[in-house]
Amino acid sequence: MAYDLEEQEQLDELKAWWKSYGKMVGSAVLVLVVAYAAFQGWRIYQNKQATAASTEYQALQVADEKDLKAIQAKSAVLMDKYSATPYAGEQPC
Repeated sequence: MAYDLEEQEQLDELKAWWKSYGKMVGSAVLVLVVAYAAFQGWRIYQNKQATAASTEYQALQVADEKDLKAIQAKSAVLMDKYSATPYAGEQPC
């Protein structure tokens, strides 16, 4: 494919620009992709934690009120493993 003089000059300018800034552009794109992947991974982790905490909380809600050991055990699991979730928060009296 033959290019005319103007197109060839534009291609040469683009090649020169890419030679000067190509590594920086590539690094910036790589950083953005890694940051996005890390953010998505964090969201998935938080979702899994919230789901597991919800399951534990539901088990606590259906526990027999007279079985204090089971309630204490389920509450301890909820507070120890899932303290960052709203399910482990202090209940108002």
